[in-house]
Parts: sequence; C-alpha cells; structure tokens
Amino acid sequence: MRPLRLTFSAFGPYAGEQTLELSRLGSGGLYLITGDTGAGKTTIFDAITFALFGEASGDVREASMLRSQYAAPETPTFVELTFLHNGARCTIRRNPAYQRPAKRGGGLTAESASAQLTMPDGSLVTKPREVDAAIRALIGVDRQQFSRIAMIAQGDFQKLLLADTKERQKIFRDIFKTEPFERLQKRFKQDADAQRRNFDALQSKVLQEIRDLLPEQETPPLARDALAQAETRQNEACAAYQENQNALDANSEALKEIHEGLGRAAEQEKARRDLLAAREALAAQVPEIERLTEALERESDRASEMTRSRARIAQLQAWLPGYAELATLLEQLRAESETLETLKAEQRKMENDSASARSELEQATQRLAELCEPGETLLLLRQEQTRQAQQKERLERYFDTKTELETLERQRVGAQEAFTEAFADAQREKKRYDAMQTAFLHEQAGLLAQRLEQGRPCPVCGATHHPNPAALTQDAPTEEALKRQKAISDEAQTAAEAASRAAAVVKEKYDSRRAELERQRQALPDTDAAALLRETENAVAALLAQIAETEALQREKRDLSDRLDDLRQRAQRCGDALHAKETAYSAACASVTTLQNQINVRRLQLPYDTEAAARAEIDRLRTAVADADAARREAEEQLGAANQRAAELKGSIKQLSDTLSDAREIDADALHEKREAAEAEQTALHTAQTELHTQIKLREKTFQALKADLEAMEQAETRLKWLSALSDTAGGSLSGKEKLALETYVQTTFFDRILARANRHFLLMSDRQYELRRRETAADNRSQTGLELNVIDHYNGTERSVKSLSGGESFQASLSLALGMSEEIQSSAGGVRLDAMFVDEGFGSLDAEALNTAVQTLAALSDQNRLVGIISHVEELKTRIDRQIVVKKDRSGGSRAELRV
Repeated sequence: MRPLRLTFSAFGPYAGEQTLELSRLGSGGLYLITGDTGAGKTTIFDAITFALFGEASGDVREASMLRSQYAAPETPTFVELTFLHNGARCTIRRNPAYQRPAKRGGGLTAESASAQLTMPDGSLVTKPREVDAAIRALIGVDRQQFSRIAMIAQGDFQKLLLADTKERQKIFRDIFKTEPFERLQKRFKQDADAQRRNFDALQSKVLQEIRDLLPEQETPPLARDALAQAETRQNEACAAYQENQNALDANSEALKEIHEGLGRAAEQEKARRDLLAAREALAAQVPEIERLTEALERESDRASEMTRSRARIAQLQAWLPGYAELATLLEQLRAESETLETLKAEQRKMENDSASARSELEQATQRLAELCEPGETLLLLRQEQTRQAQQKERLERYFDTKTELETLERQRVGAQEAFTEAFADAQREKKRYDAMQTAFLHEQAGLLAQRLEQGRPCPVCGATHHPNPAALTQDAPTEEALKRQKAISDEAQTAAEAASRAAAVVKEKYDSRRAELERQRQALPDTDAAALLRETENAVAALLAQIAETEALQREKRDLSDRLDDLRQRAQRCGDALHAKETAYSAACASVTTLQNQINVRRLQLPYDTEAAARAEIDRLRTAVADADAARREAEEQLGAANQRAAELKGSIKQLSDTLSDAREIDADALHEKREAAEAEQTALHTAQTELHTQIKLREKTFQALKADLEAMEQAETRLKWLSALSDTAGGSLSGKEKLALETYVQTTFFDRILARANRHFLLMSDRQYELRRRETAADNRSQTGLELNVIDHYNGTERSVKSLSGGESFQASLSLALGMSEEIQSSAGGVRLDAMFVDEGFGSLDAEALNTAVQTLAALSDQNRLVGIISHVEELKTRIDRQIVVKKDRSGGSRAELRV
C-alpha cells in the first residue's frame, strides 16, 4: 500500500483544506517531514491512519477530538486518501463526528461520522463498518498492526530496548497477543491454590473427626491408626447392644403372658355387663317391631302414583337430545363471540402499537437530528473540570494549613504557659533547697555537740570536758529532709527543661506552618479565599452536572443510531399484523351471525326454554319416585333390622350365659402387680438400649465420614502435588530453576525472530561491531527472566547489557529493533507488505558518522520500491534529503504543509 494523494480539511492543527500530492515523492527512496515543533508533522501520518481505519495512529486521541480548533465553523472536517495497492488505485474518504452550523434556524447540529471507499473496480462501499471490513480485507492488517508497521516511533522502541523481562512481557503481550498464555498461568495457580485450600480443609476435618472418635487421647494418633482404634471400640459397643437386646426380649415375653391373663379377666367382666345389657335391649325391641310393621303397610299404598311419574320421566328424556344440540350451538356461539371480542381487542391493540411504532420512529429520527456531537464539548468540560479541581485542591490545602496553624497557636500558648509555670516551680524549689542547705550548714556544730560524751575527746578540739556544748535550733533541717528537697528541686528543674524543649518544638512547627500558609496565600488570587473556595466548589459541581448531561447526550445519540433500524422494522411488522387481524375479525363476524340463526330455529322446536328446565322437571319426578321407593325400602329394612336385632340379642344372651358358666376365676390384682414390675424393668432396658443405639449410630456416622474424608484427603494431596508442580512450571517459580514463565517462553520465540531481523540492520549501522542477543541464562534464580537483552561487541569479543550503549548506539539499536519488529509483524500478518513507512525523531542523538549510517540503512530499505518518510527537525537531514514535506505554523492560528521536491 503506497499513498498517492492526501487531502485533509479542518484536521488536527490544520485549519483549512490541505492537499499533498504524495505521488510526486516517487515510488521509492527517502523523504523528510520537517518543520516547527508542534506544527503537525505526525498529524500527516494520523490523517493517513484515520482515512484507512477511522482512528488516529496513537491511543491518546479519539476520532471525536480530530476536528481542528482553528477551523471556521462552516469548514468541514474530512480526510481523503488515494492509494495504490497491488497496482490498483483506491480512494477512501472519511469524516469524524463533529458539531457544525445548522443549515436552517441557526445554532449547531451534529455531523455524523461517515466513510466511502472506491474499490479498484469502481464499486462503492459506503457504511463505516462495511468500509472498515473492506480495508481490513484489502490491506490485510488492522489499525494497531498498521501503526506498528508503518510508523517507527524511536522513543517507544528505546523503552523496549532498555526494558527488563517484566516490562517486555507487557509490551509483547499486546503486540503478539500472548495474553491467553498468561491467563493459563493464572488458571493453573488458581487451581493449585484452590486445591491447597481443599486439602487443608479436609485435613482439618479429618483431625476433628479423630478427636470426636477418640476424645480421651490428648495427642490424636495417625489417621489410619485412629481408624483402626475407632473400629475396635465400635465393635465393643455393638456387642453390649446385643446383650441388652437379649434381656429386653426375655422381659417382653414375660410381659406378654401377664397382658394375656389380664385380657382374659377383662373379657369375663365384659361378658357379665354385655349379658345384662342384652336382656334389657330384647325387652325394649318388641314394641318397636310392631311400630315398624304399620309404617311398611302405609308406604305400600303409594305404588300406583309412582307408576304415572315414571311414564312422565320417559317422555321428558326423549326431548333431551334437542337441548344438547341447542347447548352445542350456544357454546359455539359463546366461543365465536369470545373470539370476536378477542380479535376486536387485539385489533385495537395493534392499531395502538402501529401508531406507537410510527410515532416512536418519528420521535427518534427527529431527536437524532436534534442531537449535536458532544465529544468536543465533553473534552472542554473535562479540561475545565481538571483546572477547577486543581484550584479547589489548592484552596482546601490552604484552609487545612490555616486550621492546623490555629491548632498549633493554641498548643504554642499552652506550651509557653506550661513552661512559665514549670520554670517558676523550679525556681521556688531551688530557693527552698538553698535555704535548707544554708540552715543545715549552720547547724553542723549543734549536730556535732549531740554526739559528745563526758570523758571522751572532742573530734574538733580534743578536750575531754565539755562545759558548754552548742545547742540545735528548733527549726534545724535534718540531712534526710535536705536530700528530699534536693530531689524535689532536681525534679522541678528537669520538668522545666522538658517544658522548655516542648515549647521550642511547638514554636518551630508553628513558625514552619505560618510560613507555609503565607506561601500558599501568595499562590492564590488576591480575593476572599473562603468565597473563592465556595465559588470553585459550585463550579466543580456545575461542571460535573454538565459533564454528566453531555455524556448522557452522547449515550443517547449512540443508542438512537443503533435503534433506528429496529424501529423501522417494528413499524413494518405492526402494519402487517394489523392488516391480518382485520381480515380475521371480518370472518368471525360472519360466523357469529350464522350460529345465531341456527339457535333461534332450534328453540322453536323444544317445549322448554332450556335443557335445565326439562332436567329440573325430570329431577323433581325422579326425586319423588326415589323418595317413595326409599321410604318403602327403609320401612322394610328397619323392620327386618328390628327382627334381626331381636334374634341376635337372643343368641348373645345364650352364648354369654354359656361362656360365664364354663369360665375359671382370674386374680386380676396379682397380675397388675406383676405387670408394674415387668414394665419398670422394660423401661430401664429401653433407656439403656436407646443410649447404646444413639452412641453406635453417632460413632458409626463419624467413623464412615472419617473413612471417606481420609480417602478424599489422600486423593487431594496427590492432586495438590501435581497441580502445584504444573503451576510452578507454567508460572516460572520452580525452586532452584530459572524464573521462565510459559507466556515468557512463548514470547521468546517471537523475540528471537525479531532479533534475527533486527541484527541485519544493527550490524550494518554499527559497521559490523554490534549484535543484539537475548540473554538465555539468568543472573540469579530469584526474578523473572527470559527476555533480558545483551549486546555483543565483535570488536573486543565481549557480551554486555544493552544499557551500556551510548546515546547514538542506543538509537541505532532501537531503530534496528523497530525495523525488525515491523518486518516480523508484517510476516505474522500473512506476508503483508506496505510500500510506505515513517520514522519519527531520534536522529538528534547521532554523531555525523552514525547519522550517515542510519540514513544509509533507511535508504537501503527504500531501495526496495518503498518510500520512507523521516519525521525530524535535524538541520543536517534538511541538506541531505531533497524531497521534503515542510510544516509551518501560521501566525493567525493553525498549520499548513508544503511539498518540496
């Protein structure tokens, strides 16, 4: 791909329309893009990138930020690029979304982003997404790959040249898409950590289960030993349970015999009561039999009346099928009527939906036309927000310092007062000590006289006779009192010195903060700081509200654009559905009319209005017949039952009399005493059995859980070992090994291929002196390695770090590395070739010889039917490269570019 003609308008720093006939630069060789700093040299490459991909070359500027701030409101913003690809000519034109003056009514309106691509065969591709896909298919690279292949920014590759392994990992992860390997490393580590937590949890659970099974052992045994001990104790508990069960069974047999004896005694008592009751019941049954006989005779007299009722029932039943047909027709009419109402409601709903869809489409279209592009406004608002936030922060720091100074002032006054009081106390105690010391010295003669004895020599004069010894005064201090006062005086002096130091520290802080407050005040505008803070806070809040409103407008516009096609399709669907529903409603109306006519004819043929009325008459007659039959049957049954009851009573009286005459008397009281004793014993046995059963079940549950958890713990330990080994291997954290992670290992393959390509250029530029080599062994096993870079000096046969290269040598190395990476990316993109590339700055660090070598290297690249544009302001290049694009700033604002060949 080689650019032939580039036109851009109101783009970046260029206020007006600018056309560069790049075809005049030829098909190969070097040309220079030079001019004032910040004039817009790199913007030319941005324009080419935007035309192709709808984005700037870097990641900092968004498409919405590309409109020139110097352009007149009516000047359109667009880029048009004509380029040659595989011998065929293509033209692409794009404009970003921006605000422009409205054609009617004044004010601003939004100009939507658009794109148009003219293919080599003359066909047009118009929608931005379709244009993006067509460019990607045509050129074979995306924007990110194009920027790295076609633009060599020396500063970026200087960072890559001097980066360590960790920094290169991040760079290569983005370039060569190795992030899946990093995620795989993290997944291995997460799995190993999760398995370690699982193993620890199982280990704690097993230990707790052992303590539950063997609570009497202070130090739990090993898991397998604990399992064996627990099994032995469980067997002992089961044996005790079986022994108790045998005793319980024997007691149950004895209790059963007692209950049988008590049952026979109860049966005898019941037979006596039943015999008396049966005789009384038989005497009462005779008059009842006579009454029931008379009732049966009365019911037999109603038989002829019931015969006529049955004939009427048969006649009414013959009419029922006609009512069934009528009911079917009525049900059909009801269903059709409901369908008609449903269709009518659905028709009204669809009419509303259709109207709503059309209205929503019109409103969305109108709203989209009303919305302006908020991107530039949003940028200005955020810049102003940053400025106001910085001012607010300065003001808040000022008031914080002021508050702190007020606190320090109170502390300073307090410390000074404390020092004054402590100093006065020290002076007072010192005077008191000096007075006591003077008095003590004055009383030494009296103290000495107290120790004189008659006949013993005086220690002062030697006399053995002491006629008039000195006497002590009443207020003379003792030596112990003097020592106590000395300690009090020293303590007061120490306190005064501490108070002095504390006051000095507080004063130093106070003076420092007062100076800081004055510096901060001088940095603020000459106005009321509190009012300014309130104004700034209000301004920040207002800006936040404006930013939120602008962002909402931006989201609303994006959402409306996405919804327009859906709204159009919905309006069409609603119209089609309404037409179908109207047709169905007409058919339902005709069906209801037909059914209504059939129902009227059928009603004229039937004697009753409804089947319910006919059935009601049938039910009434049947009820009367059934009541008569039932009354007769009831009379017969009651009489038969009364006779049967009398016979049964006579049989019961005979049977009970015979039973009581043959029965043997049973001592029920003695049996009750035996039962109480047996039941007490059974209760005790049941309690013991329940306790044993509960103990066995609880221990069995814990025992089985221990077996299962122990096996799970052993399996978890095995899995943890190989998961940890896998995680350490993939993460490059094996103990005693080089820290080479899986992702880094994959990146070394790309890095080696880049270095192989880069060294062809580096050897040429360094006159065969230098060659880049990836360091294959780490200096230690403590940090990540694998992507460290050395340089081989073929002049002295040494290998050292690339950081030891001089500034010019570093440029040569980074330029070589950039060229190697560009070639490798083209190769990895399927052998894509771009016939134009750019090199941005970095030549100012080279001496004359190195500059000449670098230019020759780039010229060698351009000999292969490739144009290489050097973006630089180095004066020597202006004299060596005669094909130039010169960029200058206008005094009126904006920039302009001129092609000089």
